[in-house]
This record gives sequence, structure tokens and C-alpha cells, in this order.
Amino acid sequence: METLRVGRSSREAVASPDPSWRGLYRAGGVSAALYAVLIIVPLVLLNTMLQPPLSGGAATLQYIALHKPVYIIELVSFVGLSLPAMVVFLAL
Repeated sequence: METLRVGRSSREAVASPDPSWRGLYRAGGVSAALYAVLIIVPLVLLNTMLQPPLSGGAATLQYIALHKPVYIIELVSFVGLSLPAMVVFLAL
């Protein structure tokens, strides 16, 4: 009766990440950390500031005019967070 040997042959190489992609892996890690830190800004603003009214366009535009810096920070945060997310997904 013959027994089966389970294991690696001497010719089988262990797979490891390609070192030429090291810069992309590092950029992905830094971008992931940056994304995690930057997501806090809009969350804090959404939970601490007065939210825009849901009734009509005139009330919304008046809110934007009165709270312009907060509104711009929220918009830039939501749109700007896509950049580090794209680098993270590219690295994955």
C-alpha cells in the first residue's frame, strides 16, 4: 500500500508580495490612515452644527448663506475623502 505525502516540493516557491509594488502598498496604508482621520471632521460637524432645513430651496439657500464656512468644509470633506479612498482601493 502506498502512502501519500502531503507537503511542499523542493521546487515550490513561497508566494510573497512583489517588492516593486512597495510604494503603492505604503501609499495605500498612509491613505487609509488619512481617510480614517479625515472622516472624523464631517462627522463632528454633522453632529454639532445646525443642519440645513428640509423644506424648500429658499430655506436651504438661506442656511448656506448664513453657514458658508461649515457648509464648504462639509462639501470638501465628503468630496475630498474620495481621493484617499481611491488610492486605498487601487492598492488593494
